Parts: sequence; structure tokens; C-alpha cells
Amino acid sequence: MEFLITSKFLKNVTQLRKQIKNSLVTEIRITNNSISCYNHEGEPVTFAFAQDITIKPMEEARISLYLSNLNRIDIPSQVLEEVYGKTWDDQIVYIRDKLRENRLDQISLLQFYYFLGERLEEKSWSPEAKEFIKIKFSTRTYRYVWKAAKHTYQLYYARGVHNLLLVQNITAGALTKLSKENFDALVNEAQFIRKIEMATILKSPMIL
Repeated sequence: MEFLITSKFLKNVTQLRKQIKNSLVTEIRITNNSISCYNHEGEPVTFAFAQDITIKPMEEARISLYLSNLNRIDIPSQVLEEVYGKTWDDQIVYIRDKLRENRLDQISLLQFYYFLGERLEEKSWSPEAKEFIKIKFSTRTYRYVWKAAKHTYQLYYARGVHNLLLVQNITAGALTKLSKENFDALVNEAQFIRKIEMATILKSPMIL
């Protein structure tokens, strides 16, 4: 069995040699699923990834997964959770209490962040509403809660909240970590997918 050496491969090896020339690393072992570094004594050398490796490519990989979630058009087998409370304030408190439950899975968490965003949208995300969230949650967590609710609501308002029940990879926490550019692109794609979905539904024959 032969391994074909190309000019591109040799170029990458040359660049790799330059990278390790002035480091503790004297040997790198590469397999199809791992990379190990060793010093001149044969001892393993730990290494850290630069920010451009850990953030940009990984975020792009996550975006690909998120898009595959948004593209799902199956009919959910479960129904949305319900929010109880006579007043807006009561409903916010109910949602807060649900979010604090340890037993909630990721889909349930997304639902309640969506519901929170839905109610904050009713108040136009006003400073008064933000202050209420700060009081009812905590000064330590309200910024995260606010952003998670806003991003979850904006994304699934664009896509259609039913799609939230089919999610596999998207979490409220993950949405808060996306760059503005990538989040806006995700919302735009969600709107586009929703339009295609609605057009498909309208063209389908009605089953009586």
C-alpha cells in the first residue's frame, strides 16, 4: 500500500517544521484521528489552540449543525409547553421558576426562553422590562437570560416555533455565544427556510 505525497502535502509539512522549530516540540505523531506532540526526551507536550482555530472554524462547524436543525420539516410528536399566570408579571415569574428546574431538557429550556422572549417582545424589550428581569432573576444572571431569550425568540419567530420541538444541536446557551454576524445569518436562513416550507405546504393537496 502506498501513500501519495503531493506538493500540497510537502508544503504543509514544511510549514509545520517552521512552526515547531523554536518550540519544545521535536516530534509530532499524526494519525487519522489524533495529534500528539513530544519533546526531545520523548515526553508528551501539551499544546493549546490559538483563538483563530478554536473560535472561527468551530463556530462555522456549529452553524452547519444548526442549519441542519432548522431545515427539518418533520411534524413534531410533542406539543409546546404552556405558560400559566393571569398577568404578565405572573407569567414571567412562572417562566423563571421553570428555567430554574434541573430536570428540564434542552428542548424544554429553549421553549421557556422562547416564551420569555415572546413576553419581552410584548413590552418592546423596554428598559422597564429589563429591570423587571434583573429583579426577578438576579443581577448575576439577567444579562445571560435577556440575551438567551432574545436570540431564541428571534430565531424561532423567524423559523416557526414548531421547529424548536425538532431541535437536536441548538441550545439557548449556544445561541448567546454566536457572533452577531453568524446569528444574523442564521436568522436570515431561518426566514428563507420558513418561506420554502410554507410554499410547500400551500402547494400540497389538502387531506380531508
